[in-house]
Amino acid sequence: VNYKPLSSYKKEEFEIDGHQARAYDIPNNPSDITGGYIIKNEMISRISEDSYFSTSMGCFDCESPKFMTRDCAEYLYDYFDNIYACLDDFNEVSKYLDINSFVKRYLIQECFANCEGSSYYYIKNSDSIDDKLYAGPVWDFDNSLGRGDATSPTGIYSGEGIFGCLLQHKEFSELVRHT
Repeated sequence: VNYKPLSSYKKEEFEIDGHQARAYDIPNNPSDITGGYIIKNEMISRISEDSYFSTSMGCFDCESPKFMTRDCAEYLYDYFDNIYACLDDFNEVSKYLDINSFVKRYLIQECFANCEGSSYYYIKNSDSIDDKLYAGPVWDFDNSLGRGDATSPTGIYSGEGIFGCLLQHKEFSELVRHT
């Protein structure tokens, strides 16, 4: 569809509703920009040189595809913005999130007392497959498994971002308790 290798297109920095983003100036979008993404919620200082977008809840590095178009970045920004807008309503946010994957991700973080909860991966399939956001795959357990400072076996380790908001809901806590 695009006549040159994607890496040869120029990167562009731009803003979406006052938030920073970076994408490639690729002339033709994929036929379906609603999915096929692996996205990592990451600290801004750790963002790769490739595509990303930021929101009021954090910065998101697009791991796949590495060469995201501006339209894809804007689509993902809007998608995450919709999630954040309804995080205080469990029934509404459940329309966007695969809650079971978030329960499992939360339990893995807690079971390993993983204090490195600043980087989370998410998967967004095409809407033609499934229009929900999935938590996972898990990663970055080096400190919780013995590298660096020991962590306390008590406390909550996944209390930030989407997980922190989900923990405020009785329905999410009940699912965690019964999983």
